[in-house]
Amino acid sequence: MKRSDLIRLVCYLAAVALILFHPVRTILRFSFPASKGVEVRFRVTAYDPYDPMRGRYVRLNLRDASRVRLPKKNRDLGFRSGQPVFAVLDIKGPAIIDLVAERKEVPPGKFFLPVRYQWFNRDWDQKKKTLLKTGIHTVKLPFERFYLNEKKAPEVERLLQQRNSKAELSVIIFRDGVYRVHDLIVNGQYVRGH
Repeated sequence: MKRSDLIRLVCYLAAVALILFHPVRTILRFSFPASKGVEVRFRVTAYDPYDPMRGRYVRLNLRDASRVRLPKKNRDLGFRSGQPVFAVLDIKGPAIIDLVAERKEVPPGKFFLPVRYQWFNRDWDQKKKTLLKTGIHTVKLPFERFYLNEKKAPEVERLLQQRNSKAELSVIIFRDGVYRVHDLIVNGQYVRGH
């Protein structure tokens, strides 16, 4: 083998290793997390559209979870619409207790999610007929669909259409901000059967 061919082979193998590094690292991070995550449940309203290209999935409406009234920062924080921010979570809630612009601002020991800031809705004072400086922050959570088995989809759709049905999305959140959508819980029953 010529020296130039050997150099090309080494460069090729190095390029392939670099290309595969990120996907393999991501898969291993999800398969073998460094720390144990906690289960957080978000109340959702859901419906089951059928998309012939993507299969069966449940479209999630996380309106209650995405509208946040912060106890200490109940004012316009100056975030732009669409700006990535971090939502600090209270696991017992689950409620978003703070929004921070950078990951280093997350308090140690707290769980957080990467979200997109949408807008700030100011409160309205009925007596003075003016907008107040306080209000509600709206964020877009990173999960809005739940894919499920084609055979279970009609049953889940039937359960979701019942008048008093209650749906929750179970999400496993790790300390480094990584999350995994675990299951959808409809009327106390896990859809995937976990």
